[in-house]
Parts: sequence; C-alpha cells; structure tokens
Amino acid sequence: MLELQPLGIAAAALLQPLNLFLVAFGTFLGLVFGLLPGITSLAAMAILLPFTVGMEPMGGMYLFAGIMGSAPFAGSVTAILFNIPGQPINAATCFDGHPMAQKGEASKALGISATASALGALFGLLVLILLLPAVRAIVFAFGPPEFFMLIMFGLVTVAIAAPGNMVKGLITAGLGVLISIIGYDPMGGALRFNLGSQNYLWDGVGLVAFFVGVFAVAEVIDYFVRGGTISLTGERVHTGLRGTLAGVKEVFRNLRVFLQGSVVGTVVGILPGVGGTVANFLAYTLAMQTSKHPERFGKGSPEGVVAAESANNAKDGGALLPTVAFGIPGSAETALLLGALILHGFNPGPLFIRDNMEIVWALILGLLVSNLIASTIGLIGADLLTRVTTLNVKYLVPTILVVSLIGVYADRENIWDVLLAIIAGILGYGLARFGFPIITLVIGFVLGRLAERAFLQSLQISMDPWIFFQRPIALVLFVLIVLFFIFPLIRRWKSRNQARGSARG
Repeated sequence: MLELQPLGIAAAALLQPLNLFLVAFGTFLGLVFGLLPGITSLAAMAILLPFTVGMEPMGGMYLFAGIMGSAPFAGSVTAILFNIPGQPINAATCFDGHPMAQKGEASKALGISATASALGALFGLLVLILLLPAVRAIVFAFGPPEFFMLIMFGLVTVAIAAPGNMVKGLITAGLGVLISIIGYDPMGGALRFNLGSQNYLWDGVGLVAFFVGVFAVAEVIDYFVRGGTISLTGERVHTGLRGTLAGVKEVFRNLRVFLQGSVVGTVVGILPGVGGTVANFLAYTLAMQTSKHPERFGKGSPEGVVAAESANNAKDGGALLPTVAFGIPGSAETALLLGALILHGFNPGPLFIRDNMEIVWALILGLLVSNLIASTIGLIGADLLTRVTTLNVKYLVPTILVVSLIGVYADRENIWDVLLAIIAGILGYGLARFGFPIITLVIGFVLGRLAERAFLQSLQISMDPWIFFQRPIALVLFVLIVLFFIFPLIRRWKSRNQARGSARG
C-alpha cells in the first residue's frame, strides 16, 4: 500500500510559488528544445543539471519533470507541420501527422497530439502509482531473452507495416539494421563497416544526425524540388478552435487505439534501456495491424497519430519505475534524472521508495502538471501554428535547413555529424523518390543494434538457443510474432473470398 502522507508533502511543495515557477520554466524549456530538431530535451536537462545543485531536491525534480513532460508534445509539432521530428521519439508521428497537414488538417492533427499526449501521460503515471509496490517482480521478469523477443516483435512488424510494396519495405528495413550495426562491436571488439575511420564511426552512426538527415534534410530537398506550400492545396481545411476540437474528438473516437498505445508506451518505458523511440514505433505498427482500415496509415490516418503520441507520453511513467526502484534508467531522460538524484545525495533503489517517497510523488505531480500546461498551450496555439503550412516553402527551406544542421552540430559538437546528416538526407530522399518506405528504414535502424545486443547477452546466459522458448514471457512474445504474421494473411484471404462472392453474385 502507498502512504498518502508523502503525496501531501509533494502537493504542498508544488503549491509553493518557487516550485510552480520551476515547473512552468521547465515546461517552457521543454517546449523550446523540443521544437528545435536535433536539440533534444536531454540538452536542456544536461545544461541545467549543475544549476540544480544548490536547489532544494524537490525543486530540482519539479524543474526536470517540467522538461520531460513537455518535450514530447513539442517534438510532435514539427513532426506534424514539417515532417521533421523535434525529438527522435516523435519519428512515427511524422508518418500520419504530416500527411494530415498536407491535406490542410494540421489543426486537427495538433489537437490529436495535444490530447493524446496529456491523457497518455496521465495513463502512464496512474500505472506507475499502481505498480510501485510490485515493481521488483515486473523489472526482474524481463531478462535478455525477453528483451530480444520484444525487439523482434517490433522488427517483424516492419514487414507488415511497410506501406505499398512489402519487398521494398524489407529491403529498407534490412538497410536500417545494417546501418545500425556500423561501429564497434560491444561483444567481439571488432570495428564493422567503419569505412577505414578509426575515430568517427567507432561508436556507430549517431541517432540525432541520422534522424535529422532522413527526416529534416530529406524533407528540405523535397520542398526545394516540389515548391509550393506544405499544404498541397495551399489551404487549411480545419481552422480555428473548431479544427482543434475535431482533433480532440478523434482521440475519444479512437479510444481503443489510445489505450493500446498507452499500454505499449508504459510497458516499453518500464524496460530499462529500450526508450521512447521503440515505444513510438511499436504502438504505431500495432495500431496498424489491429485497425479496420490499415490502408489509411501513412496517408493521414488519425489513428496513427493517436497511437504514436499516446505511447510517447505514457512511457515517462513507465520509465520512472526502474529508475526510482532500482537505479536503472528506463530511458535517456531518466538516466540524467538518475544523475540529478545522486547529485542531491539520494541512492535510488528499494530503500529510496521507502524513505523518500515524497520525491517520487514530486516527479509524478511535476510530469502531470507539465503535460497539462504543454497540451493546453498546444490546443490554444494550434490554429496560429498551422498558418505556416500555407507559406511558400522557399521561405521555409533555408530556415529549416540551418536550424536542423545547427541542432546536429550542437548535439556532439562534431562537424562530421553535419556531413552525416546531409548524406542521410540524400539517402532518405532517394529512397522515398523510388517508393522505398522510410518507416521501415528508421525502425530497422532503431531496433537493429538493440536486437543484436539482447541476442548475444542471451547466448552468454545459456549457449542453448532454446532459451528463447523456455521462458514464459519470451514464449508469449514469440507466439504474438507468429500471430502478427498470420493475421494479415487471414484478413487478405477473407477479403479475396468476399470479392469472389460478390463477383459471383
């Protein structure tokens, strides 16, 4: 049972003017850093970390919670308007959010994002509160074999998720996996596909540089070649508050998809080291496979935006579980948060939950308030933001390109990252031009190295390859993988039979 006294202490602290300011300031920074492609919320947290040393611990936690809670929604704004994820975790939002903007439905898409983000965060935090007493059993239930099967679950859905030609989807997925394993082999110690470089590519292709290249630079090239406006008609279909409210209604209209995405985000968030990008893609592909109209995905389906954005924010609640309970960060953001806790003299673990539960509640309340503030700002400002979709792209191309490349350089202060982003952009544009789906490229890139590491760790535990089928959770995930392959075939077979029956009639 969770005691209510620590909750009262955290709530009373939140109502203090200074702490309210810290949450609001953190939310503002999260929105600003989230809107800038390549400059992630991690940068904001890293910059502020030294300045929190002299603060009260609870105030520092409210500041970081503000950043963590608002950045995912901010990243969805650029994903929807420009097809450029402000944060890597917003990549899947591009696949349907931007097509909605191209159809003049940017206000509706932003309304969906703001609502799904806030409600997804609430869902994740509620699950966190309920599972804190049982966190030990949940975290220890997932070892390397379970991780491997979970990641494979995401990888195999690539074959089904690819819009259009499945063969092209598999080719780009394989290419993404190959790119992901460039660099130092953590198990064998060899350098792979490093093009003769002993320094730059030893730690692999940078996620930020690759994502900014594939999305931002490739999109800028497309804008330059195509011309005109982001909205293909040059107009906005859903405008004003009515358009934004239409997006809010879509979330409740697709309640099953929302709950499904929130569950995926929370579960993936609990698993240490997997991260929000994986949650984003898994929720998106799962929504596609369970949808009655999978053919609409990638063409501006509200379901796709609901699934991706609900998972994005639900994962924060899940990621806090292993962080506060065992000192094992569930994501990159919680890794920095863990550093802040240690810096303030705390030792995250079972004793931390027993002795410092008010700090945990401060994080929960801070995330909740931050999400509500960010989503409210999004709903109010959606109509103003969407006006950019009717501007001529000749004004947007240089601005987007410069901001994106500055963000890439700022991430690691390495000029080679800028060159990598440009090369990745040319690659992304070329693949899209010839009908190869970018979605499978980025899914393969994100999950490839994670799958390799989990596979090798599993074999280190036991040289018997049957270890993947001897553990209950891994076996259940394997069965789900098989079902996900069979389900589309059954659906296709039924469609053909119905078509034949109609033709005979």
